[in-house]
Amino acid sequence: MKINKIIYLVLILLIFIEKTDAEINDALFMTIGNKAVPSSDIVDEIKMILILNNESYSEDKRERLQELSVQSIIKRRIKEIEIERNNFFEFNKKDLNEELVRLANNINVDVDTLKNIFTSNELDFSILENQIKTDLLWNSLIF
Repeated sequence: MKINKIIYLVLILLIFIEKTDAEINDALFMTIGNKAVPSSDIVDEIKMILILNNESYSEDKRERLQELSVQSIIKRRIKEIEIERNNFFEFNKKDLNEELVRLANNINVDVDTLKNIFTSNELDFSILENQIKTDLLWNSLIF
């Protein structure tokens, strides 16, 4: 009876020990107002910058890319905060599609190919769409 309890206790401990070895894949990088910015957003932003400029990553570009991505995220989060405070603005979906076509044409591909490039780089295409929507909403806020 005592041996069964010991075996049971050892099994439970092994289960808990295994779970504690789990690692955190993302961390808070910064906050802007009430918006959290995880490190994964910085990585995603760097990937988008590289894709939309038809460039490849190199270690000598790392610091500059991180600076650009942080600046871009800060500007966008500020815009999002203001848009949320004034949530009655709309944008034309045609403008969204035209901007996607323009960005794709800048790197000599069509929108479907651009989506595939995002997917192959483990990047959600909706991130780009949301960035464009934010800019369109922001433009309707200002003008």
